[in-house]
Amino acid sequence: DRRCMKLDAGDDALTEKVDRPLTPFRISTYVERLQKLRSVTIQSFFMRGAVDNTTEAAVAPWLDCLARIRPSSGVHLYSLDRVPPAKGLLKVPKETLEGIAARVRALKLKAEVFA
Repeated sequence: DRRCMKLDAGDDALTEKVDRPLTPFRISTYVERLQKLRSVTIQSFFMRGAVDNTTEAAVAPWLDCLARIRPSSGVHLYSLDRVPPAKGLLKVPKETLEGIAARVRALKLKAEVFA
């Protein structure tokens, strides 16, 4: 059994756009809670189009969160695999995901791309 937790953005504003939480959500509180888990895999969904979490402005704070969490089981990166329920979202190319994964590995964390 693995603890797999989601982290699709590194700040509150982008989390609102990407995940659209139904209850009040603070990324700082979430990261603090993830830091307390002994073993965790972070799963991160990337998209472009109407919402884009692949830009430098989006990836840098996300990487900061990963550096604080230090997920011992690694990070899984993926994008759209079917038609999304929201219009205007686009699949991120594997090459872009691999580039982001390289930055995760530079933090001395495991990263795996699913594309």
